[in-house]
Amino acid sequence: AGWSAGGLLRVLQVGRYNSMSAETQRVKVKCQVWKMRSLRSLALLVAPSCAFRMSAPLPLRKVAMASTSASGAAPEQFCSIVPYFTVADWAAAEPGLAECVAKTKTEEGCLFYGFTRSGDKLHCREAYVDGAATAAHLANVGGTLGAMLESGAAKLDSIEIHGPAEELAKTKEAADPLGAVYFETDADGFKYIRPGAESAKGFCSIIPYFTVADWEAAEPGLAECVAKTKTEEGCLFYGFTRSGDKLHCREAYVDGAATAAHLANVGGTLGAMLESGAAKLDSIEIHGPAEELAKTKEAADPLGAVYFETDADGFSKFMV
Repeated sequence: AGWSAGGLLRVLQVGRYNSMSAETQRVKVKCQVWKMRSLRSLALLVAPSCAFRMSAPLPLRKVAMASTSASGAAPEQFCSIVPYFTVADWAAAEPGLAECVAKTKTEEGCLFYGFTRSGDKLHCREAYVDGAATAAHLANVGGTLGAMLESGAAKLDSIEIHGPAEELAKTKEAADPLGAVYFETDADGFKYIRPGAESAKGFCSIIPYFTVADWEAAEPGLAECVAKTKTEEGCLFYGFTRSGDKLHCREAYVDGAATAAHLANVGGTLGAMLESGAAKLDSIEIHGPAEELAKTKEAADPLGAVYFETDADGFSKFMV
């Protein structure tokens, strides 16, 4: 269902490495120990068995950065809104987008917010501490977005809300009339982020969607991906969300190098799951600053990834 300008205006008027210590759990590995992972195993992420015949290696390596494991992982209990737009007139849309950013900066419950672009497609990368903060955001920017949509500068293609079931329930009064699709988080997702001071520093996110044919067969692979990702120093949050037979992975990384390292880390596991027929990959996108996206291309180009570049005025309000 679409997000019509009228519907938007009507409704919006109403309205964290794991718990073990770093000393006992961090593995100090010299560079020569890390195994080279072939792009062929990564290619399985986006195609059936044997779709790619590539042998160029991609190293799995630790990324030089402040470790996200210092404060320990926490359950992934936050909400995110996932909207996509098609923009007909960027010049006409810009003032509304800038106003949405300015308004959202006033919200205490926002974790990060900013628009990303690919061709005529626009996405808003945004997350909130809970369902109440998500609903409050919809009310805050509703008039601005509604006016932009009514002007014809852009149209909303889809909108989803992702989060724990009890938090999703708090968003329904605001989001049901928008035609939102709800994705419930799995219990084993984790995050290292928590509310903090505002920053303009960008990060990278991977946005994949799958269709699952056999949940029981897929589960071991999904659990292994979570376990593997918990060993990555560059991960900010990671966890699967579900809606019907659709599966999404909500995941972000400190930079492009950490994003590429993650793809190498889980490529074999996800590839085996896809090869088994338990699930198929529908799409995959990489979102982040242009200079960070460039660092992901060796790993992500063979996957058929679509790249979305962040706008300069996006922001984050979290710490790790």
